[in-house]
Amino acid sequence: MDEFASAMGVKSQRTIVNWENGTIKLKEDKLQKIAKVLDVSVPYLTGFTNVKKYESQGFDTVEEFEKNRQNLLDEHKYNPHTGSELKQTFGSGKVLKNIEVIETDIRDRYKEVAKNLASDLSDENNEKWLEYGRLLIQEQNRKENLL
Repeated sequence: MDEFASAMGVKSQRTIVNWENGTIKLKEDKLQKIAKVLDVSVPYLTGFTNVKKYESQGFDTVEEFEKNRQNLLDEHKYNPHTGSELKQTFGSGKVLKNIEVIETDIRDRYKEVAKNLASDLSDENNEKWLEYGRLLIQEQNRKENLL
């Protein structure tokens, strides 16, 4: 822990214990620094993903990015609206070794998002998205009753 505290520029190990226990809420800049020290992504650090670190590929223009994205989707016959995910496997030197399509239950993904919202948003913002959800359900029921 001493090495980590030193890398973070923290004098007291108690500060780190407070971070771990959630006694002190970390700001974005601290999260980024911790992620860098631990060589993981911020979403991994905060529990939003189980992917430790995203490999990034740079593009010079939006058009270049979009062309590469579309080629990837076409090559793997991937439709992001079907509830499937692309799993990328990288080798040494960040060389892309394999891409596979993994089928997932879209409802499980919705539940995961709702769980993350419930745990990470303030009570006020949770009330807002719950109210929005209720309005969506009312509208859906209204449309179904018209049919």
